[in-house]
Amino acid sequence: MIIKEGTAEDIHNWFITEKTDEIVLSIFLGTSREDVEMLSWLIEQASHVDGIIGRKTGFLLCADGLRAASSVGQPGGRENIINGVYKRPQAETLVAREFISEFNMERWRNGDQLSDKEYYRDASKALAQSTARMVPDFMELYGISRSELPCLITLVKGVHTFNVTKCPAQPTEEHLIKWLEKVADLIERVERDLLLRDFEAPEILQRIKASKGHAGEAEAKLKKIEKAAHGIVTKYASSVDKALPILSALSSSELNEEQKSVVMQSFLSDFPAAKLDNRWPKIFSLQKRIDNLREEEFGSLDRQSAKSLAEKLSDEKNKLEAIHTAISSLSFSNGVSRVSRRGAIPRRPENNWETVDRVNTATDLMLKANDAIKFVARFLATGS
Repeated sequence: MIIKEGTAEDIHNWFITEKTDEIVLSIFLGTSREDVEMLSWLIEQASHVDGIIGRKTGFLLCADGLRAASSVGQPGGRENIINGVYKRPQAETLVAREFISEFNMERWRNGDQLSDKEYYRDASKALAQSTARMVPDFMELYGISRSELPCLITLVKGVHTFNVTKCPAQPTEEHLIKWLEKVADLIERVERDLLLRDFEAPEILQRIKASKGHAGEAEAKLKKIEKAAHGIVTKYASSVDKALPILSALSSSELNEEQKSVVMQSFLSDFPAAKLDNRWPKIFSLQKRIDNLREEEFGSLDRQSAKSLAEKLSDEKNKLEAIHTAISSLSFSNGVSRVSRRGAIPRRPENNWETVDRVNTATDLMLKANDAIKFVARFLATGS
């Protein structure tokens, strides 16, 4: 059980994109008196619950405005009972049991001091109420309807897909604890196939980056050819119909220098006056560079290694898709659940010296895999 302070969106972005001990984060959304009482009981049993779920499953408690709200009634007014220092999303999380151990007991040394048991019960209820006050913000963030309450939102590290599971009609503490135990298999899969392994083909990513640079340069030079060709055909061609074929051919990204030369000769035979135009050398110099760039785009990758790489990339993609399938399958027995997506934006460092540990999201890796698969398919299609 962990405590975070900040907006619902802050917490979402922090969990998805930054490294934490927790791999899965469950957020209980419930606002009724019974829901708050159940949550209060869980908080009171924080050490016991943490012992069951371990360090890789997080159960979120929200400390939004908690200091002012965490109070108990006393003769003569209300007294704040929590003396904790909250950590915002850009810093470390605070473990609930450690936070509770820092409650300010000195206020109760004299007079009608509460017993430890009563004190912890009231403190846990205050934290549960603070968490419940954040429910509307999470409902808006994740598109939760009132009819879906109470429910559990399950976030997975590095994955933009989240699970919304409606709780049983009368959820109990045991229901929530069993849920938190249930995500163990999902944690193992995410660690193995997303968080703890490098992307399968780093060399192809570098080749893709280089190829995109070559492609960008080739595209810029092709636009220069198009501009020069347009000037030539406009000046010498007797009609638009006769100008279009030469313009289309010289502007083509598919034809090479030799093929374009054939088209040019045909145009010059029809319009001899165009032979002396000084733009022809420029056009063919640019085209020669484009042809070289097209060759460099693929480099020396051989077909056998490309086929092997394609298989690895497909396997990588399948494992990422299996994570999404596992998230979709989470539900209570005979319960209703659905999945949706919400992107996460990494925070910026507050200063130039601050380092922020990031995770590769499944979306990032899927895009890279798709890019790499397209590159390999294009390479194999060339017949090189």
